[in-house]
Amino acid sequence: MNLGISGRRAAVAAAGRGLGYATAAALAAEGVQVAICSRNQNAIVEAANRIGDRAVPLVADVSTVDGARAFVDAARDSLGGIDILVTNAGGPPPGDFSTTDVDQYLAAFELNCLSVIAMCNAAVPDMRRQGWGRVVAITSLAVRQPMPAARHGSRPAARGRGRARDPCRSVGPSRGLRHDRCVPLLGTRQLSHRLRDPRRRRRVRWLAVSTATASTEAADHGILTLPNLISVGRLACVPLFLWLLLAREARVAAAVLLAVLGATDWIDGWIARHFHQGSEVGKVLDPTADRVLLVFAGVALLVDGSLPLWVGVVVLAREVVISVAVLALAAVGARRMEVQWAGKAGTLALMFALPGFLLADATSGAPRVLLLAATWAFTIGGLALSYYAALTYIPQARAALRDGRAGRHERIAA
Repeated sequence: MNLGISGRRAAVAAAGRGLGYATAAALAAEGVQVAICSRNQNAIVEAANRIGDRAVPLVADVSTVDGARAFVDAARDSLGGIDILVTNAGGPPPGDFSTTDVDQYLAAFELNCLSVIAMCNAAVPDMRRQGWGRVVAITSLAVRQPMPAARHGSRPAARGRGRARDPCRSVGPSRGLRHDRCVPLLGTRQLSHRLRDPRRRRRVRWLAVSTATASTEAADHGILTLPNLISVGRLACVPLFLWLLLAREARVAAAVLLAVLGATDWIDGWIARHFHQGSEVGKVLDPTADRVLLVFAGVALLVDGSLPLWVGVVVLAREVVISVAVLALAAVGARRMEVQWAGKAGTLALMFALPGFLLADATSGAPRVLLLAATWAFTIGGLALSYYAALTYIPQARAALRDGRAGRHERIAA
């Protein structure tokens, strides 16, 4: 998975083991430099060794306000700044109203609420100044599904989750800040009736980083970014391609232009990933430009007679189905789905296959045989990847619809 955060710097609290450690390891695997902490020096050093060179071990106690601030300050000094803050702390001992005294409530409040606020207060100002930041709050399932034995911990955790969101909401996307939560249950649905039984809950698959965190977004730099301009240029060249092929019958020129446009699909993605030029607009604009170019090119080649009929039908059928599905999901409130690498690779392969069919008609002899062999290799590979991606979109679409509905219910409840 490429989340577009390679080169960023993250501070992950309470990462000696459990959810904190798994989150830090996942971030490091994405190319993020991580500062991790624990109260136990040996445990955090061992955790950093397991993660690798990207991990910096720190000793800190984030169960107190002073310790939480000290951890953020130490992480900033070690990494040279903080782009991503992952708040995390252990839960209080279990107990209900009859077995919990006031001091335990105060300790739980400082552990699960005040420590989160302290970490955010220490990290968010720098994020605002640099124009990019993410706050991910690892919390408990009890925040969404209150448990009688953890009421004195779940209430402060819920307040901490809300307070962690406040600085990001107050600034908004104009400063590039975003808040996500990580509830250690796959998805964000309430427990079904049959899973509310504690004896059955153990069968639920727990994840270190939930789907909400895995959808961490790349920096939103607005509209006027180089990748977005390349995508707009790709769209603007579609009429020129149609004119060259259908009006001028200049197959070689049309094939060269189509190949160049296909290459720009890889170029804009590379620029977005390596120079942190990703944006929300680009995530919609880039696949839209790809789909428009592929559909118009396929239809034009069918009209020209350069493309085998069955290839054109298979390519266009997939694009039409995906387009209709995306529009339908958006209409019913599903969250936007991430583009799959297989789909991008398949589209790129087809972008090189279509010019091959055009050039094959303009050549003869041995060069034509070699060109057709390469063209059919790109065609078969591109179709296989495209349809594989279409199949992987099915469970992703179901999750997007479920998360969209859950988010809408959250907003209504708030």
